[in-house]
Amino acid sequence: MINLLKTLTALSLATFLTTPSFAGDPEVIHSWNMDVDPGWTMTGEWEWGQPLGLGGDLFGLPDPLGGYSGDSAMGMNQAGDYSTEVGGPYELRTQAIDCSTITDTQLRFHRWLNIDWQGWVFSYIEVSNNGVDWTQLWTNGSDGEIVESAWTEHTYDISEVADGESTVYIRWTYEVAVAAWAYSGWNIDDVEILGTVVECVGDLNGDGMVNGADVGLMLAEWGPCRNCAADLNHDGEISGADLGLLLSSWGGC
Repeated sequence: MINLLKTLTALSLATFLTTPSFAGDPEVIHSWNMDVDPGWTMTGEWEWGQPLGLGGDLFGLPDPLGGYSGDSAMGMNQAGDYSTEVGGPYELRTQAIDCSTITDTQLRFHRWLNIDWQGWVFSYIEVSNNGVDWTQLWTNGSDGEIVESAWTEHTYDISEVADGESTVYIRWTYEVAVAAWAYSGWNIDDVEILGTVVECVGDLNGDGMVNGADVGLMLAEWGPCRNCAADLNHDGEISGADLGLLLSSWGGC
């Protein structure tokens, strides 16, 4: 019992945030359908508006005629190809996104992309929880050009960076090097943040509080347990991971 109580006091919110949740399929928590300008940071040729189906005259294919849903999207020079003038990196960066009550966080969006490959144009998708340190989710690579003639859906797991964080940023960037060829570039629509909302985890007796009474109920079921209420991470065992989840919601709900 003493060792279990020591475990309880040692565990923290960090344990909760790194423990997988199995509460069901992630749901859409935040979304931007680009029908209106979301007011994100844009540098270089990034812009919001209606892509006009232009570009791709020499390399790649044209932009779409409109967004994936609706008329508008985010893109690079929606009236044609991007400039091959050396420069960047140029970014499309979201405002701060509140993921403080979310686990299993994912980024999902639709893209229509025509771009040169690395060595000439460098492009990345990155995530940050402070706007300073960035984790790469995707890059265009050096294996060849990317040429698309339709909208495609893409999903990225950002849980390690975003779960439980109140200031999450996503950015799409590009940088043009010497001797790049002109393509029609990025088009992005229907950006979504998905996840599982955590609400009062650990209130095992349903009294609106997470306290010692709930700890007692959890300790009573300690060890292997099938379909037990105290198995908060649904891994078939009551353990220190479940204590960490309970501790993260300590107090009133």
